[in-house]
Amino acid sequence: MSEPDCKRTASSSFLTRFAVSVWSGYWVLLFLVMHVRRPPGSQVVHRFGDKIVHAVAYLVLALLGGWVAARWGRCVNRRWVIRWLLIYAAYAAADELLQPLIGRTCQLGDWFADLGGTAAALILIWGLSYRRRPRD
Repeated sequence: MSEPDCKRTASSSFLTRFAVSVWSGYWVLLFLVMHVRRPPGSQVVHRFGDKIVHAVAYLVLALLGGWVAARWGRCVNRRWVIRWLLIYAAYAAADELLQPLIGRTCQLGDWFADLGGTAAALILIWGLSYRRRPRD
């Protein structure tokens, strides 16, 4: 079953530039927050709350990326979803692997939470995009 081609034109409006700035800025902010050294003995949230924070952080990142894709006129299809899932998964893995360098812990559970938030956002974006496609 092949997916229909999307024929959209990219928008270079102020709103598109704003969307790109918000997404890029959020991504930088996310990196900085995840790599700030915490004072010894401090814990931001309890164990499960930490996973929720990770999932929501990556959900927002992927939703903002979907907003940018929509503004650029990208076709959100299965290939687009898989490509961005892999990009965000690799970024989340690198994010976790770098944390021990600043005295934080690298946890597989955090990576899974990142993937969960990312997958939820990408499925939502794909579903909304599919609903907007013209039917033959």
